[in-house]
Formats: sequence, structure tokens, C-alpha cells
Amino acid sequence: MADFAVQPLREIASELESSKLEKVWILADRTDFESPYVYYCPVPDKGDEQRSLGLKVLFARAATIAAAIVGTSTLRVVCEQEDTLTSLLALFAEHPALAENLAQFGPLHITRENDTDKIGQLLQLPFGTRSVPAPISHHLAAEQQVFVGVDYGRSDIKVAVLDIAGQLVGKYVTRWWMTSESGEVTYVDPQVLTCHKMHISNLAEAAMAALAEVPNCDTKYVCGLGLSAAGCVKNGKLCGIPPAMDGVNHEAAQQDLEMLEKRVLSSIHEQLEVDKDCVTALVNDGEASALYGADGLAQGRVGLFLSCGTGLAGGIVWNGQCSEGVLELGKLIMGLRNSESLVAAYGSCSAVFVQEVSSIDLRWAMKVVPQEVITGKAEQRAALVSMQKNDVDESSRGVFESLGKWLARFVLELNHYLPAPVDYVEAGGKVTDGPTGRVMLDACQAELWAQGATAEVCKAADSEFGQAIAVANLVRPSEL
Repeated sequence: MADFAVQPLREIASELESSKLEKVWILADRTDFESPYVYYCPVPDKGDEQRSLGLKVLFARAATIAAAIVGTSTLRVVCEQEDTLTSLLALFAEHPALAENLAQFGPLHITRENDTDKIGQLLQLPFGTRSVPAPISHHLAAEQQVFVGVDYGRSDIKVAVLDIAGQLVGKYVTRWWMTSESGEVTYVDPQVLTCHKMHISNLAEAAMAALAEVPNCDTKYVCGLGLSAAGCVKNGKLCGIPPAMDGVNHEAAQQDLEMLEKRVLSSIHEQLEVDKDCVTALVNDGEASALYGADGLAQGRVGLFLSCGTGLAGGIVWNGQCSEGVLELGKLIMGLRNSESLVAAYGSCSAVFVQEVSSIDLRWAMKVVPQEVITGKAEQRAALVSMQKNDVDESSRGVFESLGKWLARFVLELNHYLPAPVDYVEAGGKVTDGPTGRVMLDACQAELWAQGATAEVCKAADSEFGQAIAVANLVRPSEL
């Protein structure tokens, strides 16, 4: 298995336990949380030769909590040594791309907390029920009502249309595109689209293409629109600029993107009938995976629902409720790099992780193929589809077994931040399709068991339109 010269944080932390330790707590604040998220991360005491390594682990934990788990730019540190905070601030200063990424939550603010009474219960993330006020349109016949779910990432746009009973009545998938003045359509990486209104137009037109597949579509009214967004979502709104739209003028786009679902609905309304009571919702694509897969999860179980495409997204469900953290799981720091390696760094945080700290991202599939590095998202997807059409050979088996083992390590690292460990993993998305996907998930299961974990690993029932169906259901009346 390719190890990418990365040692998982949990292994390093275990080795440091033999040192004399300084007690350190990280407190992550969000104004909508009743209490701060608290993580205990002791480091070797001053004068210990392992202290420098321990401080790097502290930085990796703090960065992961801020960017991947909670979604905040405000951290407090309870520590015994003044230079612990100074060293942590210096490590953050070495990585300006991290501060840039966290700026979507506000200016980076890391301070020392001297009041130990402020330390609450460890690892407490709020969980809540996802629901949208979805009034039944009594002025419309049931057969006239449809509910649209749009799932987008950098690779493509998927749309599902449900009737009022929740039956799939239309669907559509397309890559992003641009149209020339002559009407010629060119499929592109969405980052080359320089105006955010082009993205909104793509999303609306894809939705209308799906609606056109619905029988008697000219008699239907859109009564709900849900969006599954590949990007950071906080309190139902996009934070900052999602990766697919990184090529636009950020300042000009910000206001429209903060109400993206409304803008897409307005574009649809220009050509199709939209009910006056139409409701909208926007969730992170990982949370959409969780919403889709969580219905059958037994009470008390902790489920991790992953979308494994050319990136990685996921959501966590516990007792039927979704985590309120941002859960940008592709930004979870796996470990410390001890030499140059091929582990992919994540998006806008690449400068943070490329030198020393690596993040998990399933773009590896395109980066560990011998003598081949593919960086374009559409090209990565095409190469993956091509690989999946072939029989599993020694080379592809090695790639996907390696991915599966690293996926297992990811689950084990994630457990360190959760109030209860994951005991059910459900994965969907393009990487999980075909025989190679089975190889990956089997390897993940075997590695978890080998590491003493008991989590069950399964493939999602619908890996292509599941997220779109989930957000369409989110805006569909639950009681008829």
C-alpha cells in the first residue's frame, strides 16, 4: 500500500503520551452554538525534545477543528505555558492560505483562555433535525406539484424531480458548459466560468431539462427547490465562494451566492411555472448524502455518509439527527508528512498542506496511477470512468485497495473529533462504482477491522442521484 510518507495524527499522539505532558484544550466558538466545542490535546512539556512535534499536532488539530469540523475562525486555547499559544500562532502564520480559507467565517482570532471554568464537556457537537417549512399548496391539485433537487460539484450537475408522493418522475445529469455567441456548447471545468451568473444559468437550465422529462410537464408547478452544494454551508447559506465558482469575481458574486437557491429558482421561474408558496433549501453535499442514507439507520447508531467523487464530502447522523458542524471532511488533516509525497492537498488550502501536513482527498485515484497526474476535475472523472470500464487488474486493484485503506484511516481520525465513534459507514459517488469501488470498500472494511474498529462499511443504494433526491425530499411535504 502506498503510504505517501504520512504518519496519522492518532499514531503520533499515541507515541507522545510517554512524555511529560502540558495540558492543552482547544475551544472552538460559534455564535449559534450554545457552548464551545472542546478538544483536549496535550503536548510534551517545555524542554522535552518531542515538544516541537507535539505543537505541530496541536496545530493540525486546531486547523481541522476550525476548517473541517466546526466551521469557525475563532479559537481559544487553555494552556499552561505562554509559549504554547505563541507557537500555535506562529504555525498558523506560516500558512496564510489557511487564514484565507477560514476568512469565510470571519477574521482569524486565536487567543488564550485563562478561565479553566470555561472548559465544558469534550467533543460536544450539536445535532439537529433537518426540516424546511413546506406548506402544502392546497390551491394546486396533488398531481400538479413537483419538487426539484439539484446537486452540483466541480464535475457535474445532477437533478432529480419528485412528485408529491416522493416518486422519481424526472432526472438529468450534465457537465458544466458555456455557450458561444454562435450557440456552440463547450463543456468546461466550472472554474473557467468568470461570471457567477453563468453558474446560476447552468443550474437553472439543468433543472429545466429534468423538468422537461416529467410526463405532462406543462401542467406542473415547482413547489420546492433544494440545492446540494459542494462547498461550505453554515446555517443553510453558502460561506464564501464554493470551489466550482472560484473563477468569478468574489466580491461581485457574494450577495447572489448567499441566496443561491433563490437566484436559481428565479431563473427557473422565468420559463416555467413556480408556485407562489414554493420553498427552498440549501445544504452541503455531504449533508445531502447523510439525509439520503439516514432513513434506515437504527436509533443510537452513528452513521457516516460519504460522497466519494473527484473530491470527498460527508455528513454524520446520530439518533436520526444531522451534525450542526460544517463537516468539510475533505479538509480533515490526516497526519504529518515526513518527506515529499504524492498526497493531494485540498483545494484552496493546498498551500497549507502541501509541505508538511496532508489532507485526505480521493483525487488520489488519479494521482497514484504510475506516471500519470491528472489535475482537471472533468479529466479526472473521465479517467476514472475509463478505468472502471476495464477488468480489475493488478494495477487498479492496488490503487483502490490503497484508497480503501486510507479511507479507513480517515474514519479512525475523524472519530477523534466526535462525541461517539462512527459505527456505520455508507459511501456513494463515482469512486465507489463498479468492481474497483467494491475493491475499495472491501479494503476499507478489512482495514477498520484490522485496526480494532467495528464499523460496518456499505455502498450507498443510489450513488448517482442520491444527493439530488435527498434535497428534493427535504422540500417535499412530509405529511400529506
